[in-house]
Amino acid sequence: MAASLAVNDILEGKYFCLSDRFQIGINVVHYYIFATTGASITDEELVGALSTAAKPLYLPLLYNGATYEGMSIQRIYPLPKYDPQSFPDTGTGTGGASPLPTQDSGIIKKLTGFAGRKERGRVYVPFPSTSHLFTNNTPTAAYVTALNALANQILAAQTIVGAGGTADIRPIVFHRSTNTGTFITTWQGQKHFATQRRRGDFGQANVDLPF
Repeated sequence: MAASLAVNDILEGKYFCLSDRFQIGINVVHYYIFATTGASITDEELVGALSTAAKPLYLPLLYNGATYEGMSIQRIYPLPKYDPQSFPDTGTGTGGASPLPTQDSGIIKKLTGFAGRKERGRVYVPFPSTSHLFTNNTPTAAYVTALNALANQILAAQTIVGAGGTADIRPIVFHRSTNTGTFITTWQGQKHFATQRRRGDFGQANVDLPF
């Protein structure tokens, strides 16, 4: 059942991708409800808007055997947590026919206005292709441009319009120990790949989706 969102709610968004090599890639972004108008929006409206906008930006970053599968949103604070709201929306990758090893990931760096490891983070974008690889084993310029296009969508403050009102959402670095967050102010696609070991071809198959 859809639930209305209120100012100061903190939500955990999960963007899901799936490889035909039996591995799932999950990108987690936390959002803070900064302001609302009218009756605000529901979590169902939010997850649909965010996933619909992100889907076409994921596809060129995925090799042709991987898919974007959709998104879930869950209010995690204040307690009690809401049940996750899911939005399935499958699309096939267009980044090239041959995959890099599935543990290889593109990187988006996210920063706040404060120093220290706990005030920054990374998004490990899954399942690039060999077409994304430059001759010196770095990402191509086109791939980095596509990473930044995705980052500009999932990490930027934005206003979501629902049937009964609007909500201004801001991505945060979430601090679980205090149930607080720091606003993300800067993000950038990185000019190198990194490893997300849990997605490796030789690990345990992981294809569990919430849809």
